[in-house]
Amino acid sequence: MSFNIGWKDILDGVCKWRIWYILGSGDIRRRYARTQLGQFWISLSVAISALIIGLVWTILWKANVSEFLPYIVVSLILWGFLSSCIIEATDTFISNKHFMLGQKLEPSVIISALIVRNLIFLLHNMVVIALVFAIFQISISWKILLFIPALFIMSLLMYFISFFLAIICVRFTDVKHLINSSIQLLFYITPVIWQPHFLSEKYQDYLLLNPLYWFMSILRDPLIGSEINIFPWLLTLGTLVLAIVAIPIFVGKYVRRLIFWI
Repeated sequence: MSFNIGWKDILDGVCKWRIWYILGSGDIRRRYARTQLGQFWISLSVAISALIIGLVWTILWKANVSEFLPYIVVSLILWGFLSSCIIEATDTFISNKHFMLGQKLEPSVIISALIVRNLIFLLHNMVVIALVFAIFQISISWKILLFIPALFIMSLLMYFISFFLAIICVRFTDVKHLINSSIQLLFYITPVIWQPHFLSEKYQDYLLLNPLYWFMSILRDPLIGSEINIFPWLLTLGTLVLAIVAIPIFVGKYVRRLIFWI
């Protein structure tokens, strides 16, 4: 019963694609209204951060700039997509409660708008990746085509994860602060500003214990032309299947109570 209710809310929200697209893209337009660069302030800030971090880390690790800097740029942009989906989910129902209370909008529409907004941010930041690749003359291989299914898989998975976290954080506010603190810690233990081969071989297998490593790997490896590791793909697909089965049950059980919690 809960499974059917959960999927009904999800599918009803998906069908209202015009609403969640307008909500997601409209938030970006409002945020950068009356600026000269508009949404490209996002790309500029990411480019500056990546450049500074990349140059500093290149000196510290004594790495090849033409290899390490593109890695840092791609990693930071992809991490921004994943972490923003997770962090924003913790507060999305509270910040959009006027839609749910005043217009009786399905919670799934709010989650869809969140994913769309962050996908737009990601696509804007792809301009920075293209520019860096052009400057350092990074060769493009057929592997880059795998980025398309990887992005689809991750967008779908982030939808379910964000829905789950959004409900949990409305009911238990402490979880929001726990997640915000944990994301900062996970940033340092996930290969974002360092490469997996920096670890000795006996520690590299432990990376598979970190789900964010799987997510980063299937998105990043096709872009930078690294050897494709099948294990992160299998683990991510397994997580997606589990999410598709389990999270609609959770949504169906608690989605009707959200109006009393917000």
